[in-house]
Amino acid sequence: MSNTAPLVVAFLAAKAAAEAANATLDAAKAAILATGLETLTDGRVDVVVCLSERATLDTKIAKSYLDAAQIAAATKTTVVTTLRVKARLAVAA
Repeated sequence: MSNTAPLVVAFLAAKAAAEAANATLDAAKAAILATGLETLTDGRVDVVVCLSERATLDTKIAKSYLDAAQIAAATKTTVVTTLRVKARLAVAA
Protein backbone atom coordinates (compact mmCIF):
# COMPACT_ATOMS: atom_id res chain seq x y z
CA MET A 1 0.00 0.00 0.00
CA SER A 2 1.42 3.38 -0.94
CA ASN A 3 1.37 6.49 1.18
CA THR A 4 -1.33 7.86 -1.13
CA ALA A 5 -3.73 5.01 -0.35
CA PRO A 6 -5.53 7.02 2.38
CA LEU A 7 -6.25 9.73 -0.22
CA VAL A 8 -7.75 7.14 -2.55
CA VAL A 9 -9.89 5.70 0.25
CA ALA A 10 -11.06 9.20 1.29
CA PHE A 11 -11.87 10.09 -2.32
CA LEU A 12 -13.89 6.91 -2.88
CA ALA A 13 -15.80 7.39 0.39
CA ALA A 14 -16.59 11.02 -0.46
CA LYS A 15 -17.63 10.06 -4.00
CA ALA A 16 -19.97 7.36 -2.68
CA ALA A 17 -21.45 9.78 -0.12
CA ALA A 18 -21.97 12.42 -2.82
CA GLU A 19 -23.70 9.93 -5.13
CA ALA A 20 -25.97 8.78 -2.29
CA ALA A 21 -26.78 12.39 -1.37
CA ASN A 22 -27.53 13.25 -5.01
CA ALA A 23 -29.86 10.26 -5.30
CA THR A 24 -31.69 11.38 -2.15
CA LEU A 25 -31.86 14.95 -3.46
CA ASP A 26 -33.19 13.81 -6.84
CA ALA A 27 -35.91 11.75 -5.13
CA ALA A 28 -36.89 14.72 -2.95
CA LYS A 29 -37.04 17.01 -6.00
CA ALA A 30 -39.24 14.52 -7.85
CA ALA A 31 -41.57 14.24 -4.84
CA ILE A 32 -41.81 18.02 -4.53
CA LEU A 33 -42.60 18.44 -8.24
CA ALA A 34 -45.17 15.64 -8.04
CA THR A 35 -47.17 17.65 -5.48
CA GLY A 36 -47.91 20.28 -8.12
CA LEU A 37 -47.57 22.97 -5.45
CA GLU A 38 -45.62 26.17 -6.05
CA THR A 39 -44.60 26.61 -2.40
CA LEU A 40 -43.97 23.98 0.25
CA THR A 41 -43.11 24.84 3.84
CA ASP A 42 -42.14 23.14 7.08
CA GLY A 43 -42.73 26.27 9.16
CA ARG A 44 -39.09 27.32 9.13
CA VAL A 45 -38.27 27.47 5.42
CA ASP A 46 -40.16 27.59 2.15
CA VAL A 47 -39.27 25.60 -0.95
CA VAL A 48 -40.50 27.51 -3.97
CA VAL A 49 -40.83 25.80 -7.35
CA CYS A 50 -39.94 28.13 -10.22
CA LEU A 51 -40.13 27.29 -13.89
CA SER A 52 -38.02 29.20 -16.37
CA GLU A 53 -36.70 28.86 -19.87
CA ARG A 54 -33.05 28.92 -20.77
CA ALA A 55 -31.81 29.54 -24.28
CA THR A 56 -28.72 27.69 -25.44
CA LEU A 57 -26.65 28.13 -28.56
CA ASP A 58 -26.73 25.15 -30.90
CA THR A 59 -23.02 25.09 -31.69
CA LYS A 60 -23.41 22.60 -34.53
CA ILE A 61 -25.72 24.99 -36.39
CA ALA A 62 -23.61 28.03 -35.45
CA LYS A 63 -20.47 26.35 -36.78
CA SER A 64 -22.22 25.70 -40.09
CA TYR A 65 -22.41 29.49 -40.61
CA LEU A 66 -18.75 30.11 -39.77
CA ASP A 67 -15.48 29.28 -41.47
CA ALA A 68 -12.52 27.66 -39.68
CA ALA A 69 -10.81 31.00 -38.94
CA GLN A 70 -13.97 32.47 -37.38
CA ILE A 71 -14.46 29.35 -35.27
CA ALA A 72 -10.82 29.50 -34.13
CA ALA A 73 -11.18 33.20 -33.24
CA ALA A 74 -14.26 32.48 -31.13
CA THR A 75 -12.85 29.37 -29.43
CA LYS A 76 -11.88 29.62 -25.77
CA THR A 77 -9.64 27.03 -24.14
CA THR A 78 -10.11 26.07 -20.51
CA VAL A 79 -8.31 23.60 -18.28
CA VAL A 80 -10.40 20.68 -17.04
CA THR A 81 -9.21 18.41 -14.26
CA THR A 82 -10.69 14.93 -14.24
CA LEU A 83 -10.22 12.21 -11.65
CA ARG A 84 -10.91 8.70 -12.90
CA VAL A 85 -11.21 5.63 -10.74
CA LYS A 86 -9.75 2.50 -12.29
CA ALA A 87 -10.06 -0.84 -10.54
CA ARG A 88 -6.81 -2.75 -10.29
CA LEU A 89 -7.04 -6.48 -10.60
CA ALA A 90 -5.07 -8.58 -8.15
CA VAL A 91 -2.37 -10.67 -9.77
CA ALA A 92 -2.25 -14.27 -8.59
CA ALA A 93 1.19 -15.20 -7.26
